[in-house]
Amino acid sequence: LPFPPRKAPLNAVVAHTMAPQAAAKEFQLILYGATGFTGGLAAKYLAKSYPELRWAIAGRNAEKLRKVLETLAPAKPGVVTADGADQEALDRMAASTEVVITTAGAVLGGT
Repeated sequence: LPFPPRKAPLNAVVAHTMAPQAAAKEFQLILYGATGFTGGLAAKYLAKSYPELRWAIAGRNAEKLRKVLETLAPAKPGVVTADGADQEALDRMAASTEVVITTAGAVLGGT
């Protein structure tokens, strides 16, 4: 399944992930870092602009993710908890989706 051009608009990426071949993954898109300022803005944009998208918010703190989820109603994205220092958790997250968008700061070895 060829990926859209590098500078394709988000709607082209979403359309690409809605192709029949993409149905095998739990999510079409995961937004990692959704609890930060930029991640929160991106989550609200996705919730408003792509109601049919199978997506999830992700980050290391489940409680903060639940708070973000409350701000996205009526959208109901999935919630994935994955600490940036936990390679196995990151691998599981990546395996469950077609696309990961990250707004997280320094995560691997960062502060």
